[in-house]
Amino acid sequence: MYLEPTLQLLEGDAVALLKAMEWIHELGMQSVTFVTNSQILCNVVGVGEDGMFEFRALVANIKHTLTFHCNIEIKFVMRQVNMVVSFLS
Repeated sequence: MYLEPTLQLLEGDAVALLKAMEWIHELGMQSVTFVTNSQILCNVVGVGEDGMFEFRALVANIKHTLTFHCNIEIKFVMRQVNMVVSFLS
């Protein structure tokens, strides 16, 4: 049986980031770095590129959360590097 995904990949990345940020807030963690292989998400959240993205509300929520947690960092890592690190660990 095939189920069609309900979110696009970029929207899924944004939802995952937002949920992870909420989770670390609940745990009371400090100085957290999120690593993603979505360069578009990093650019939209970090640099402030807006564009005409369907996930604008998600990005707005992420930016709003970041205003309260200046100790959160979001970094881009190429997928190939990410795969090598996973293999080595």
